[in-house]
Amino acid sequence: MNRRLFTRLFIRVFTRLLYSLLGTFVVLSALLFALIGTVPGTRWLLDVAVRVGHMPVHIERSSGTLLNGLTLYGVDWRDAAGDLRIARLSLRWRPLDLFTGTLHLDELSAKHILLVLPQTPAPTTTKAAAPLPSIALPFGVDLAELRLRDITVVRGAQRVRISEIKANATVESSRLNVGALDITAPQGSAQLQGSLTLAPPYASTVRLTWHWRQADGAALAGKGRLSGNLHRIKLEQTLTAPFTAHLDGWVAPRTRQVDLTLTWQQARWPLQQSADPIRSAHGTLHVSGGLDAYRAALNADLSGSRIPTATLALKGAGDRRHISIDTLHLDTLGGQIDGHLNATLTPTLSWQATLTGRGIDPAKHWSEWPGRIAFAVAGSGTRNSARLKLSKLAGTLRGKPLRATLAARWQNDTLHLNEANIEVAGGQLKASGTATRARGKLAVSLNLPQLANLLPTAQGSLRGSAKLSGPWQWPRITATLQGRQLRWDTIAIAQADLNVIPTPGDTLRATLALRGVQRGTTTLSSVQAVVAGDLHHQRIKLDAHAKQGGLALQLAGALDRATRTWRGQLTQLALTPDKGPRWQLAQPATLELGPTVQRIGQTCLRPATSANANAGVCLDMDAAQGRLDAAATIRALPLALLNPWLPAGTVITGRIDGKAALHGPFATLDGQLQAQLTHGAVTMDGAGGHHVVHFDVPRLAATLHHGALTANAQATLPDQHGTFSARTTLGAPNAQGVRVLGGRLQFDLPDLAALQPFVPQVNGLAGKASAQFTLGGTSAQPQLAGSATLSNGAGTLIASGTHLQHMQLQAVLPKNQDLLTLKASARAGQGTLQAQGQVTHLLHGPQLTLKVTGNHFQAVDLPQVTAAISPQLNITADAAQIKVRGKVAIPKAKISVQRLPPQAVSVSPDARVVGRKQARATGPQINAEVELIIGNQVSINAMGLSAMLNGNLLVSEQGNAGATADGSLNITDGTYSAYGLDLTLSRGVLNFAGPVGNPGLDIVAERKTGTVTAQLAVTGTLKSPQSQVSATPPMSQADALSWLITGHGLGSASASDAALLLKAVYSMNVDNNSNGGGLVGKIEKSTGLNSISVQGGDTLQQSSLVLGKYLTPKLYVSYATGLFQRSNTLSLTYQLSKHLSAEAKSGAAQGLSLLYQINFGKR
Repeated sequence: MNRRLFTRLFIRVFTRLLYSLLGTFVVLSALLFALIGTVPGTRWLLDVAVRVGHMPVHIERSSGTLLNGLTLYGVDWRDAAGDLRIARLSLRWRPLDLFTGTLHLDELSAKHILLVLPQTPAPTTTKAAAPLPSIALPFGVDLAELRLRDITVVRGAQRVRISEIKANATVESSRLNVGALDITAPQGSAQLQGSLTLAPPYASTVRLTWHWRQADGAALAGKGRLSGNLHRIKLEQTLTAPFTAHLDGWVAPRTRQVDLTLTWQQARWPLQQSADPIRSAHGTLHVSGGLDAYRAALNADLSGSRIPTATLALKGAGDRRHISIDTLHLDTLGGQIDGHLNATLTPTLSWQATLTGRGIDPAKHWSEWPGRIAFAVAGSGTRNSARLKLSKLAGTLRGKPLRATLAARWQNDTLHLNEANIEVAGGQLKASGTATRARGKLAVSLNLPQLANLLPTAQGSLRGSAKLSGPWQWPRITATLQGRQLRWDTIAIAQADLNVIPTPGDTLRATLALRGVQRGTTTLSSVQAVVAGDLHHQRIKLDAHAKQGGLALQLAGALDRATRTWRGQLTQLALTPDKGPRWQLAQPATLELGPTVQRIGQTCLRPATSANANAGVCLDMDAAQGRLDAAATIRALPLALLNPWLPAGTVITGRIDGKAALHGPFATLDGQLQAQLTHGAVTMDGAGGHHVVHFDVPRLAATLHHGALTANAQATLPDQHGTFSARTTLGAPNAQGVRVLGGRLQFDLPDLAALQPFVPQVNGLAGKASAQFTLGGTSAQPQLAGSATLSNGAGTLIASGTHLQHMQLQAVLPKNQDLLTLKASARAGQGTLQAQGQVTHLLHGPQLTLKVTGNHFQAVDLPQVTAAISPQLNITADAAQIKVRGKVAIPKAKISVQRLPPQAVSVSPDARVVGRKQARATGPQINAEVELIIGNQVSINAMGLSAMLNGNLLVSEQGNAGATADGSLNITDGTYSAYGLDLTLSRGVLNFAGPVGNPGLDIVAERKTGTVTAQLAVTGTLKSPQSQVSATPPMSQADALSWLITGHGLGSASASDAALLLKAVYSMNVDNNSNGGGLVGKIEKSTGLNSISVQGGDTLQQSSLVLGKYLTPKLYVSYATGLFQRSNTLSLTYQLSKHLSAEAKSGAAQGLSLLYQINFGKR
């Protein structure tokens, strides 16, 4: 009974206990789910964790649950170590996997992270090294993805931004394995892989790859490996860009010991690409030890355009109290430099150093400075004092002795310069004195008699001295400097004098006078600048004079030393050009000039001769903080100011008014311009009297806005009803600097007579002209379209007498085509001329193709010459060459010239005048081959020659070689009148086979008298003609010449006939010799004359033929007749004594002379 009761009771209790346990489990499960599986429960757990853990964190809101994924927004953690703000933090994990012993984190991500660190790190206390702990986790960790985006770290003004950090890692058996860690920033990125044992001594292996771009644009890249533990970490790093470098060695973090070796090849500094970096082809740096005892060694070679090539070797050692450089050796400039340094750092600073050099030749790097130099420098000092002594600097520099000594010490903030003396290149510099931070007392002298010995690009001499005393803020200075025949690069100064003297009232006066200043084509005869005043007020005066005019200005103001800004007034400004009136300042203008501000108050210049007191130009400007505000005004400015620069006989009148402004940031300036030109007139003196053209420009405007420019212009010619208008737009540049173009141009001139004053080569100009063009496209590819026409044109070319009529011209530029078509025609005389062609690539290397045709076009219509032509020419041209092909027929021409004008005789184009610089040929080269066809109606009547011409010539010209011709011209039906006679041309041919100006001659002229026919044959070339006289029946050349000239033989010749014959001999270059056997000798014998000669004059045309004969031993009679001019002179000379004679002359002038003559030497 009792057992049954106990059994029932046990079952009842166990059942109730089981139900209680099941209920408790259900309740706890429900409670756990409510906490981690619901949003309110998760939020409650977060709040409890923050309160219980006393964490300085605030979370704005959360979403999700710990079971399915949690996201926190507005996480803000603040403590003494810094402030951490995270805009969004997400966690996705698998909590049930904890039962398997592994924490699986599918995602841990955050974005918009801001970490603000304190500017001054919290103080740390030095503690003894604690035992390294073990980090043992009761479970494994599997982090599938860590992603942190937009990270910003701020410390004071420093800001570091990281774009993204991505990683995946696992923890197994107390070992952290990082599969990948990628860090990306705007400046570069890094990739890391490795493992770390989470127990002492924390053995690790890490591989790293990275690249980085500095702010200056230099790109760096490298890779490496770290391995070991906290007892010793082995480093292996390689820099792959911008050059190759290797870092190998080890670091012991706990003992703070290192042993590192850095090697490099082809290193450079600065790292970015630059024009003149410092380079090192190879080098090595080794550092070993710790702060208690370390050693360092450096070996490197150095080169570069700014430094001489050198090989450097350095060895040093040190500890916490001392540092020493045992070896400093530099092989450079063909010599050696050695140095040593010993310094004590604590408890008080002290140092000693020496530097010596020998065999230094600066020309090894600076070729214009050859020499050989040795030096020795020693120095020592403490924290508050230092001594420096240059005991030796000697040798040669540019072939001149070099010597220098220096002794100086610094003590109690005072520099004592006991001795400073430099003698180099024949010059000397001395200095001595004392100086503190606040004041000084120094004396300096300089003497450089030959600057060229010191500076290869300079010339002249400098000599001067200076004494300075008092505070640096405004010292008292006495100085003189003289320069003579100075030259530096392109600037030359004949004389320069600088004088600085103290004046009463703690003021200074500095005067700089320059004479003969020249730079290029600009020459200033004198420049004088005077600066006077004290610290608070200065007066500046400048006067400059040149051939083109003079400048005078005066300033008064003061320099603000704190802002380095000069403030004052422009009290005088005058411009005196060599032509035109003087311009002068209307009233004083304020000035403010400094590094950050430039202000010019209203400055007005007015011409002194203007009748209008308000006429002038005004300007004011304010530039500060990267912004400009400027305005200019032109008021009633007379155009007559331009007259001194216009050609003689040209006068312009009228006035111009306008205003302009620029304002805004320098990068995006805005501006406006408006101007008007009224009552304009140009008067020119011409062949027909005064020509007057009235014009007005009622509108000239431009606008600049954000880099875009718009311009408008209008002009009128009231008398001829002519108009001109133009509008142009230039868009703001895009990223490539390309601008959009737009515009329109219109021109209409009903009567070309308005242009007559500007075309003095044409008379009677008439016709109508008009043009319309539009502009489009871009600055990279502009597009121009439109047309221009000339109709009913007429005019006479003064030079050729060509009377042009019915001139028509049409030029058309189709839209979207880089092609200009041309068509022109004109009439002259009974003929016409037409031209048709085109210009391709008009805006990008234009090329012209033109066809010219005509028929009996009266090209020349002068009293002496008339000619009609019928051309058929093809012309092509570009910037390099003009090519002409075709033919020109001259069917009819008439030449009638009895006397050459003075300008007809000119120097040959191929002549070279000694001492005269030859002008260099410019423009395109000529390439011409033209056939010249002379018709049967071409006649010539010139200088005694009357004939008809015909024939063909091929005229060529290549570059600057001159024109050549190939062919012949025939002279028919010709007669030649000379010496009062008429000769008939039985044959006349001009043969061309070379230069146009020197054809070959084949001409025969003859005279028939009875049964005798005398002939003159001319051969050779035009520049070297040869004449030969003959006759039928055969006879001597002298008799033949007599028959040709006088009509009878030599035996019947009189004295006057002899004069005619001799004129012919000398003018026709007939064969002759000087031994009495030539024509002249035969004529002398036949006439009984004692002498026959040619007497020169001031010019060739004044040459005379002189015939002389002794009537008695003491009486000599001579007769002179002009070879080329009609002149005759009779002279009688009578010998009175051995040395005295009387001479009487009768001709164009009469005279009687007494001549006293002494003959020196043997007779």
